[in-house]
Amino acid sequence: PMHIFGFSFGKPLTIGDFTIAPVTLYYYLFLALVVMTVVICHRLENSRIGRAWMAIREDDIAAKAMGINVRNMKLLAFAMGATFGGVSGSMFAAFQGFISPESFSLMESVMIVAMIVLG
Repeated sequence: PMHIFGFSFGKPLTIGDFTIAPVTLYYYLFLALVVMTVVICHRLENSRIGRAWMAIREDDIAAKAMGINVRNMKLLAFAMGATFGGVSGSMFAAFQGFISPESFSLMESVMIVAMIVLG
């Protein structure tokens, strides 16, 4: 079970006569993380960094001519993607409790690679 600030998501939460199941606690944690991710992405999109990423997406050479450090911006985009992937992977592992390579079939791996390539 996962613990955040001494709060365990693996045990039912009892408030008076009302009990919240651990699955529901994980649901609200995931919901909060999704909302936080959407807010971060929206704010990034409208920031200088987001505009630089859009310029690089359209044309690397033109972005470099405008004074954007293309190499650092691409590294930052990779790092942000890795951060979101790492957080989601750790949440998945905490929810599952155990992860092994046998947990994923070939079709799931192909689907993930297709999502990355098409996304």
